[in-house]
Amino acid sequence: MKTTWRSAFLKAPGYPFRRRGGRLAPSRIARLEELKTALDWAHIKIGLLKPYFETPDYPLVEARELLPSFDVDLFEYRQLPGFSMVAFERPLDHFREIFQYDILHPPQERPAAQA
Repeated sequence: MKTTWRSAFLKAPGYPFRRRGGRLAPSRIARLEELKTALDWAHIKIGLLKPYFETPDYPLVEARELLPSFDVDLFEYRQLPGFSMVAFERPLDHFREIFQYDILHPPQERPAAQA
């Protein structure tokens, strides 16, 4: 079988996604550590492998360039996917948080820009 981004990791031990009804679905996620593991795998597959296979002019970068940037423009390569996310193991209390946030989207909802 030819290796593609879609077939990558399907047989890897610890891979948290399994085929259900023709689609990949995550296994049951009950703890924050399990969420982090699933997101790591999804980031590698969707955020790194998929663009590598599908972007004709995929920019090659050094490992140190993958570190988070403190510049205002977080997306140097606009043709590559990117996102920011924070996950808490508790509900947010808007008036008691020590950080500021603008827009929150529950996991079931897709932001309007992606719809």
